[in-house]
This record gives sequence, C-alpha cells and structure tokens, in this order.
Amino acid sequence: MRADLKALADIVIQTFRAAIAPIAKRLDELDLVVKGIPEALTPRIEETVKKAVEAIPPPKDGQDFPAAEVERMVAVAVSAIPPAKDGEPGSSVSIADLEPVVAEAVSKAVSEIPAPKDGESVPVEEVRRMIDEEVAKALAAVPPAKDGEHGRDALQIELQPAIDVEKSYPRGTYARHAGGLWRAFEATKSMHGWECVVDGIADLRIEQPSGREFTLVARTSSGAEVSKSIKVAALVDKGVFRADEGYEAGDGVTWGGSFFIAQKDAPVGKPGEPGCDGWRLAVKRGRDAGKGLPYDHAGDA
Repeated sequence: MRADLKALADIVIQTFRAAIAPIAKRLDELDLVVKGIPEALTPRIEETVKKAVEAIPPPKDGQDFPAAEVERMVAVAVSAIPPAKDGEPGSSVSIADLEPVVAEAVSKAVSEIPAPKDGESVPVEEVRRMIDEEVAKALAAVPPAKDGEHGRDALQIELQPAIDVEKSYPRGTYARHAGGLWRAFEATKSMHGWECVVDGIADLRIEQPSGREFTLVARTSSGAEVSKSIKVAALVDKGVFRADEGYEAGDGVTWGGSFFIAQKDAPVGKPGEPGCDGWRLAVKRGRDAGKGLPYDHAGDA
C-alpha cells in the first residue's frame, strides 16, 4: 500500500472509531447486564412476559384477521431463523477486526481514481481573454461618474481691481488688495472669507534708530513685516565730550576748544589728553579773538 493511501486509510479508521465508540460502549453494558442475570430467574422472566402478553386486549372485531393465520405466520417466521451451530461462544466484532476491511476498501476506492493527464500550458490568448472579461466585469460594476461643473481657464478668471469691504463676493472671486492678489474661499463679509494667494508690498517706510543706522521696513499684503537695517560710515556730531557716554567709530565731540572724531568703538580717555586712545584731532583750537591780529593780517588765525 502506498504511503498516501495508508495515511488516508488511517484517517478513515480513526473517524470510524470515533463514530461507533458510543454504540460499542452501550453493547458492552447490555452484555454485562444479560450475563449478570441468574439462571434461577429465567422461569420468572418467562412467566412475567407471558402475563404481559395475555394482558394485551384482543381486537374488537376478531373476525377481521383469524388468530390461526397469525399463528401460522409466526411459525413460518420462526422456522426461517437458522439454528445456531454448536461451538464456542461468539464475540462481538471489534474495531481491530474492521480496520483491515476499511483499509482495503479505502485503498481500492483511491486506486480507482483516474490519474490526471499531463496538461498543456494555458495559451497566452486564453489568459488575455480571461483578464479582459474580468476587467470588463469590474468596470461595469463601477457607477458612472456624475457630470461636474466645467472648469475655467486661468485666462478667463475675472480679476476685481480692488476689494470693497462693504460688498459680499461669491466664492472663487479674485481681486487685488494691498498690493497682492486675493481669492475668496467662501462667500465674503468684509475681509472675512478672503485669503492672500500672491503676496505684495502694501507699505514701505524708512526708520532711523540712530544717527548712522537706517532701517527699511516693508509691510506685505498679508500683514507681515520685513525689515533690513544698514549702517553708513557717517560723521555724527555728539556735542561736548562726556566721560560717562559710550561712543562709536565716527562720533565727533568738542573738548578743550578742539573737535575730535572717534576712530573706533568705545575709545579710551579724554580726547587730546595724555593716555587717550581712539580719538583723532580733527579741528584744532584757534587763538583767542582778543589777542589776535586783524582779520586781514591774520593769515594763521
């Protein structure tokens, strides 16, 4: 027997065992009950059965089916039973006795299954036809698309010259505003419902936080501010020198009648005096007017 047939036979045998296990158990129980009846009780059992049969009421119309005919039929049925042969007491058929029979039957049934013939590869045309049919079925199941609104070409968009906050504009309106391009994403009310799609310059100003620093501030269409600061090397007159003030390169101060210019940030000391650093004399103090010569003769005044 082949290995696959034996495996299939084992499966059938196990299934058959599980199915008849309750019946076999019940037969064993009845066999024990019958064997446990003492022989002395046999006459009493027969007498009890006889009384029970006699207690059955006869049919009302006894002439419909004669009693002699019934007795004859019973005698014929009993005579048809073959007599038991003398020998050892028989035993019930066990599962082990059925296993070879079942295995042989399964093996025979499986061997009668025709072996598959060597087939040919499915032609490409057939595969393509099957795919086309399935695709056609899938497309047929897709619900048809509903007609939508026709789009507009970008050149056909009407651009409003400005936004009138007193008016309401429908969704999809484009307009110029604050130097930029705006679009209405819903029905507008005042500026609610508008969005800036192209930023522009709404305002431009120049600020001067210090004497030589300039800041260019640009406010965009969307409200953001962009600034850029620059410093120029310009001379800034800071007046009379004060020791408690910080100076930067380019600051000019007067001290002791002369004018000095700072050459670096945070110059050290008083301008023109010993120990100073970072100051340059730009204009030297002149002579007192009362001690000088007349103007036309004061060539070095």
